[in-house]
Formats: sequence, structure tokens, C-alpha cells
Amino acid sequence: MFHINVREQITSCRTRGLLLRTVRRVGRIGGRPYLPVIWQHRSVLDEIDWGSLEHAHGPATDTPGHLRGLVDGDVTAIAAADRHLHGAVVHQGFPTEVAPPACRYLAPRLPDLTGEARRAVLDFLAAVATGTGWAEKNTRKGHGDVLGELLGDLQAAVRETYPAVFALVDHPDRDVRRRAAVVALRYLATSALAGQRPALADRLRPWLDDPGENRARWVWRLGKAGVDVWRHRDDPDPATRVAVVLAAAFPYARHRDDGLTAAQRSVVADLVAAEDLWDPDDQVSEVFSWAGLPHDREACRRLTDRE
Repeated sequence: MFHINVREQITSCRTRGLLLRTVRRVGRIGGRPYLPVIWQHRSVLDEIDWGSLEHAHGPATDTPGHLRGLVDGDVTAIAAADRHLHGAVVHQGFPTEVAPPACRYLAPRLPDLTGEARRAVLDFLAAVATGTGWAEKNTRKGHGDVLGELLGDLQAAVRETYPAVFALVDHPDRDVRRRAAVVALRYLATSALAGQRPALADRLRPWLDDPGENRARWVWRLGKAGVDVWRHRDDPDPATRVAVVLAAAFPYARHRDDGLTAAQRSVVADLVAAEDLWDPDDQVSEVFSWAGLPHDREACRRLTDRE
């Protein structure tokens, strides 16, 4: 209740001077000054000229209202904000120029969010990180500066907001930990955060020994994020072994009619030669699907024969 009253007092302020006087009266909360947090969030929403930014549907003048609704609104507001973030701020996988300030506003609020609001924010941050990684990869492949000057701002936003996501990997709720870890791995797939991969890998390694976790899935996710998982190549679990080699060979899931690169043909040929990977009821089948491969020995053999 004290927390709510403080926020009401601060929200009612009309000048910075009155804000400072209000904070002096209410003192500190949880041993930390309250002002920097509140002032930071108000600055992002109130000091940015949102009309000068554009999302997929035009000027972003409606974005601040949705951001407020996501962190302070009811179920209807949260659902509307979720649709806005994934339909306008990120559109068909492409982050727009309003994505970086939206990330910077939402990520610091994660510790205070629960339920659908927290899920929506994590999913949005994951979408921005995925779009950033895609743009980096295509730029490196020589397809031009895919998102223009926006790419640098996206990379900066990814670096700035990652600590808030990483902190949730230690959340007491297992489902929250899992979701946060998946989002963190999306972040680490970007070159902007390559240096953070060992720390997250160390944090997730105990999960690989947890019988309540899908070990092959986590090895796959770590490998796709660029983490070295090669030490699991001799794992006694066939699905985990397959996840190691396919995560390295297939950075993107293969589409049904795609052929294979020379390196991929070599990997698949080795799998075809193995005798213990073709049980139709085995989890190995699921791992093959992650790479976009049929879990059918003869079909894979035919793929290795195609140029």
C-alpha cells in the first residue's frame, strides 16, 4: 500500500522540482532511492518525441499508451499492448525504429511484472533480439545493411536490456526461469552479446542434469545461440548427441524443398550411418524436426545424394 501511495504522489507531480520534494518526503523504498527508477521510466515515455518515430502502421503516437497499459493496465489493455508490440513495433519479424525505446522502457519493469504482462514483455524482447540477430547475419552475408542505421540502435538496446532478462533465469518459479532462459538465448544469438554466452552456459549446465528438463532441447537451444556444446557429442542419450551436431550444422531450420550444403550433407550422412537413431517413437525424431529434416533414414540418404 505504501508503494502505491508513493506512485500516486509522484504521478500527480507536474514539475521536476515538486517531484524531487515528494521523493524527499517519502524517503527510500527497499533500501534504494525511488527517484531514479520512476524518473527513468517517465523520461522514456514523456521526453521522447514518439510522433517523430514510426512503426509498421505509421507515427508511433499510440505506442506510449500501449506501453503504459502493458505495465499498469488490466487484462484487456495488456492484450491490446501485446498485439501492438507484435503487429506494429515488430512487424513480420522486423523490429521498427520504435522497438529500441520500447525495449528500454519495458525491460527494467520485468521484476515488478507477473502473469500475462511478464510473458508479453519477454516475448516482445525475444522478438526484438531475434530480429536483431537476423539482421546481423544477413548483413554479414553481404546483403547490405539490412535495417540501415537502426541496426546499431537495436544492438545497443539488446546490450542494455539483457541484464533484466538474465536476472530472471534465477527466478524461483520454474516456468518463469525456463521462459527467461529461452529469451536470454535469443539475445545471445546476436553478435552484440557473444561475450555473454559462457556466463549463461554456466548457469544452464545444471539443467542438463535435471531429470525434469528436456536435455536435448536445452543443448539444441544453447548450440543455436552459439554456445559451445561439443562436449555433449558423446552423450549417452542419442537425442542429445543429434542435437549437438544438428544445431551446429543448421543455423536455420531447413525448408522442405531445400537442398543441403556440403557440410550439411556430411553431417546427415554420418547420421544415416548410425544404427540407433531411427526408432519412430524416439525423441530423436523431434530433434530432426527442429532442423527441418525428415526422421526417415532413406529420405535423409536421398538428401545426401542431391547436389
